[in-house]
Amino acid sequence: MLLVFVIVQKSIMTFPDQTEYQNFYHTYISKVSLEENLEELLSTQLTEVTQLFGPLTEKSWGYRYAEGKWSLKELVGHLVDAEHIMMYRALSIARGEDQALPGFDHNAYVEAAGFDQMKGADLLNAFSTCRQHTLALLPLIPHDEETRMGNSNGAPVSVRALCWIVPSHVMHHLGVVRERYSSALDQK
Repeated sequence: MLLVFVIVQKSIMTFPDQTEYQNFYHTYISKVSLEENLEELLSTQLTEVTQLFGPLTEKSWGYRYAEGKWSLKELVGHLVDAEHIMMYRALSIARGEDQALPGFDHNAYVEAAGFDQMKGADLLNAFSTCRQHTLALLPLIPHDEETRMGNSNGAPVSVRALCWIVPSHVMHHLGVVRERYSSALDQK
């Protein structure tokens, strides 16, 4: 008996065209190189975030660079919320959802969450778990669904744009952390 093994490699999710998302997201997506591999970028970021925030003391987690700005706990909590929301939107649109998906007020979500009452290590674990779920979801999106358009926050958006917004959003906030939260990072 002859056994034949067929290896099926999932296509790498291609980079979105600028017509597939609101101009607001271009600030984030423009930070990513067209040559990037989405899955590799997401994995690399998981390591980067863990190494950056893992050694922080609880005092450092509570650091704010100015009055009224988010603490590091709130910032990481925001990253978790935003990733969950973007990937829910991507899954919904990929599966053919034709209802408009709501926007969200990130400041109101952070305020309602109470992230500052949580342990930094628990928030970092939440980020890690969320990112692992994102990585597990990507192979479940068939290649022909990547460019499917839906409506989110009152504007058209594609599945692949939502997936690429996730790491580019994290890139944006890591840049802010390195620029404005360096005092907390130095107190490890």
